[in-house]
This record gives sequence, C-alpha cells and structure tokens, in this order.
Amino acid sequence: MINSILRVSIALFTLATAGTLAGSVPFAQAATLHPNTKMMVTSVSPASNTIIDVMTKKMTMLDGRMITVMPQTGMNRKPIIAKYDSMKKGFMLENGMKLIPGVRYMVSAPWAMISHKASLFTIADLLRVKQLSHHKLELIYSEPVDFMSASMPGNYWIQSNMAKAAGIADLGKNDKVKPTNGLTKNMVTITWKTHNHRDLVMTFKEAITPGVNYTLIPCAVDTAHTMGYMGPNFNTSSATMFVGK
Repeated sequence: MINSILRVSIALFTLATAGTLAGSVPFAQAATLHPNTKMMVTSVSPASNTIIDVMTKKMTMLDGRMITVMPQTGMNRKPIIAKYDSMKKGFMLENGMKLIPGVRYMVSAPWAMISHKASLFTIADLLRVKQLSHHKLELIYSEPVDFMSASMPGNYWIQSNMAKAAGIADLGKNDKVKPTNGLTKNMVTITWKTHNHRDLVMTFKEAITPGVNYTLIPCAVDTAHTMGYMGPNFNTSSATMFVGK
C-alpha cells in the first residue's frame, strides 16, 4: 500500500488577556498533497463520454490534478488531457474532447501508480442492428457487455421516420431523446443471443413495420468490466439504422 504524505499547516488565533495567554484555537487548517506523493489507483472507468472516474486506494485531494488519456486504437492517437472537477466528481476532458465508444484508451498520471490492467478501458459500441424476424432484432456490441445494463429497455430508444411514435418506435422523427421516453418492459424484452456476451436479441410485442426507417439509440450500457457509465454507446460508424421488413 502506498501511504499518502500530507503536509498540514495550522494557523493559531491567540486570545490574550492582560498580557497573559488565555488559550488558542485553530483558526485555519489547510492540507496539501506532498509533491512526491504517489497515489495507488485501483480502477479507471468512463462515467460518460466526457468524464472519467478514477478510484484511489486512499482518499486524496484530487482538485487540480490532471490525467493523460491516450487512445490505443482508432485513427486519432493524440493524447487527451482531463482535469479533476470536484462538482462532477470526475476527470473532465478538456477542449471539448469526447471519448469514442469502441476505442480502447489508456490512462496515465505522474502523480499516480496505475497498474496496466487498471489503466485500460473501452466504452461498448453497438456495431450493428440486424432484423431477425417480424418481432426480433439482433444487437451486436464491440465488447462483452454487462447484462443488467444491456438488457434494461430504458437504456434504448427507437426513432422512426414517421411523424408520431408507433409500433416498436418510442420516438417520432422530430422527438428528442429524454431519460423518461425510452423503451419499456411492456414493449420489449432483451436476452442473450450467444455466450460471447456481445450479442443480444430484442423481442418486441408489436411487429416491426415493413418499409419504415428506424434508428436504435443505446445509452448507459456498461462493459463486463466497468460500472456506472451514463453516456452513448454508438459513434459515427455504428450501423444502428435499419429498414423494417
């Protein structure tokens, strides 16, 4: 275990009476992390596509701390800087950068000791959607996913090109995604298709309407190794559009 070294400075406010020290009480107390302190980071995971969670073995002052996020796959291999935000309780990516689902990232920090395994993470990306029958869709993810979050209907939205939501779609063409208007258990059930934990099947109570254009929108689906992700699970190359047949 790596022990934190805290340097604490205490200013004393002195009460004097007739030249005699009557007593002293703490007036201000400030704790700063020693510049040579290295914190043990036990896990790194994305909280969204703009925030990264870092769990440390011991409590530490993270305000102002920075981490470097390096893409290990994908076209853009430039490092991304993230700074700790005490309000959001995570490391915010700077300059409007966003994490891309399906890309593998590695986190490093000069002030922290991070094992190779703990430093790596990937956001699950829905690679494609395939219609299996009038009532079934197959979902194929880039990574093994956590079944609890991947099988939750409310983590998915289906938008059609029709004016109003109908059939399997919970969104019309002009409707916006909201936390309260996702799919429901009354509309669909979601199960594993294979044992690789990447492929799932959606079974709808309503039939998929032939000729209608649909877009499946997945969010908040964790990988098998991370928990608490609240961002999107698709990118510009995800094949989430399909035409009913």
